Amino acid sequence: MIKSAGGIRVAVIGVLLGDLVGNLATPDKVGPWHLLPVVETVRKYAAEVLDKSDLIVVLGHIHDEEADAILQQVPAVSVVIVGHTHKAYAHLHDFDGRVGALVTAYGVELGRLDLQVDMTAHRLKSAEWKIIPIDARKIVPDPRVAHQVAHWEAKVSKIVDVQIGEAKRRFEKKDLQMLIQRAMAEETGSDFAWVNLGNIRDVIPAGPVLARAIWNILPFDNAVVIGKFKGSQLPPKVREGQSIDSDREYTLATTDFTASNQASKDQFGVSGLAFPKIAAMPTNEAREQLTRAAERAASLAAGEEAQRYFEQAAHLADDSVEQARLLERAGEMASLRASRDEAQALFGRALALFEGQGMTHAAARVSARLGVVEWRLGRLEPAVERMEQAYAVLSEDERDEDLARLAAELGRLHIFKGEMELAAARIETALEIAE
Repeated sequence: MIKSAGGIRVAVIGVLLGDLVGNLATPDKVGPWHLLPVVETVRKYAAEVLDKSDLIVVLGHIHDEEADAILQQVPAVSVVIVGHTHKAYAHLHDFDGRVGALVTAYGVELGRLDLQVDMTAHRLKSAEWKIIPIDARKIVPDPRVAHQVAHWEAKVSKIVDVQIGEAKRRFEKKDLQMLIQRAMAEETGSDFAWVNLGNIRDVIPAGPVLARAIWNILPFDNAVVIGKFKGSQLPPKVREGQSIDSDREYTLATTDFTASNQASKDQFGVSGLAFPKIAAMPTNEAREQLTRAAERAASLAAGEEAQRYFEQAAHLADDSVEQARLLERAGEMASLRASRDEAQALFGRALALFEGQGMTHAAARVSARLGVVEWRLGRLEPAVERMEQAYAVLSEDERDEDLARLAAELGRLHIFKGEMELAAARIETALEIAE
């Protein structure tokens, strides 16, 4: 990207960590994208924009050593603004007049970089760096941002601002690492457990402990996995301080993230360890936890996450009716996300299960929801036919919310078809039930 600022053409090159996959992300999270070497890639694009710009700036979520390498090895780049390490540079990193800057994480400060540019030589004449501390208590929040924060806080507060314990002292990240490892080992019945310190994102101060603290400490969506290894195969980070029999077989629990990126120096620093088992809990308990997580995600309008949890819970259901109910909820989430093919498939599975159990009312309700999906897929006629059939079944039972919702939907669709009398009748039914 090239922007003009004060008559200076500034080319901005964005770059990500060279070891993103294998250290900080797993391949499934990166999707179809692949990584290129940081310095060589910056050099390539800097050459492309050199004649079109007066100043080249790199914005990088990169390691400090990668930033320094760019400044040392790509003379066309004058400025590197870095993000990843959470601690600010004590001063500008300066390589022959080319500079790198980094501020402390979590919005506690801003950095101001004032530059003078030699337009002829396409390089810096001078750079002045200033750290500006931020005291949130003295800043008036932007009304739009404050409104959004208040909106979401109102949704989550009743879930996360619940006291779950009390800390007699402050627990630093290292203390929490030991506590989490102990909990993982005990809950999975493993001999050892290990969690990366970088996985732990907050501390626990002395005093009441809220559920919010757990989300802040462990914000990542990791699963616990288990492997079996001889003592001689255990990573040095696990063996440290332990009495290990080299020939004995031990079980080791860790996160799926660490297992996938085990060769990283920030993880085990070794490779070849297999973790084939996902830590299990009783099926009923797992299903209930997934269902609660799904309902919580749904309440926060996190439809994709809620759908995934409902589907996982349905997979664990040992009762066809419960499975159908969970699949129906998953279909609702897919429908809200406008993922209509997924909604159609999920509602279809729920319908078949309800019909198999002879639950005509529930089957009609789901069939009506399938009709709404069909309509949104552009198939009005079959949608109305399906929904009218469901209406006939529901009308035979005591009038309830299911019938009211379906009547209202049918009223709308009959209007689209120009069938005003039938539309009025269905809408009247919906209003009568609502009253």
